[in-house]
Amino acid sequence: MIDGIRVIRRGGRFGVHLKAPMLVHRLAKDADVVVDDIAHAVPWWSRFVTRTPVIGMVHHVHQSVATLELGIPVGTAVKLAERTIKTSYSRLITFSQGTKREIEKQPKCLNLDDVLFVSRVRDEERVRLLQKSWALCTPSLVEGWGLVITEAAACGTPTLAYDGGASNEAIVDGETGYLVRYGDVQALSEKIVMLNRDDELRRSMSNTAIQYSNRFDWDTTTNETMKILEASSN
Repeated sequence: MIDGIRVIRRGGRFGVHLKAPMLVHRLAKDADVVVDDIAHAVPWWSRFVTRTPVIGMVHHVHQSVATLELGIPVGTAVKLAERTIKTSYSRLITFSQGTKREIEKQPKCLNLDDVLFVSRVRDEERVRLLQKSWALCTPSLVEGWGLVITEAAACGTPTLAYDGGASNEAIVDGETGYLVRYGDVQALSEKIVMLNRDDELRRSMSNTAIQYSNRFDWDTTTNETMKILEASSN
């Protein structure tokens, strides 16, 4: 306790970013406002773990300094995280006009007040969400298969994804969804907009996705796996 203020410390240099959101989620419900003091580049993202109003306070923008101080691997991660400040807070306080201008250079995104964030949901709720969605977007670097892609297809929902890993097996490009080169944000955005604007295309992909998903079921997977296990044991 310092001057009547309760101070709670959790985690170390990196672990604090895992522990702080959990602490905010637990304690913020009793607060009038949460202030995220972003003094070291990486935002706290409290907005996504509590319904209590959150304000971000930015001392300065690091960017190139991050790689100089932390090296390329960690510094690059910090730079990418810092670039989300503008889209992670609906209200920001900066300590200088220079910092404000740097923040304003960051790209905008959709109003996150219109975005529904869900955590773990029951199977029935997951199916309901997929069925009411007009598309699924999975911009993963690599997928061993991408079970959610097949689950979405079974719900009649086409998927847009990068072409890494096995996504090109889970998606029939141009028929049950779209694949674009990994990291090509512009191409992915164009496909999302195109699918959103074309009702007939969405219906066609929806029907084809359902048909394609019927090729996969757990019984077949189990039987094929058992054949391999039995052959290996002989």
